[in-house]
Amino acid sequence: LVHVLDGRAKTNLFAPDSAHYLYKTQVIPTRYTEDGQEPVASHQYSVLEHAKAVSLASKAEDTMPPGLWLEYDFTPFEVRVTTSQKSMWHFLTECCAILGGVFAFSGMLDNFAYQLNSRSSPGSRGKAGEIEMFGQ
Repeated sequence: LVHVLDGRAKTNLFAPDSAHYLYKTQVIPTRYTEDGQEPVASHQYSVLEHAKAVSLASKAEDTMPPGLWLEYDFTPFEVRVTTSQKSMWHFLTECCAILGGVFAFSGMLDNFAYQLNSRSSPGSRGKAGEIEMFGQ
């Protein structure tokens, strides 16, 4: 397990009494499942940090008050990550499906080329009912 926040430090960009800090945290429940093992319940999260300098001498209405603001958003759904291994029969079925698709597509291309060739050179075809032999 890796703790991504280990060793991280916050540096102050402004004087302690003259800044507006906003932290938004979004938490998503997550369940990891592997074949034959117990599911592991965990959470994914993201953090947004916003800091703004505040002038205490300013009397403007749009000035944000200095302070620390925390917002938490807990997602009402759960993400499920499932890892499973397919059987050998499933793999062989997929291979056969791919080969069948390749043969079907090549048959369509062959038919298209034949139709295109027979329309472009009508004199090369034999009479109806005759079989044309190559080399004769």
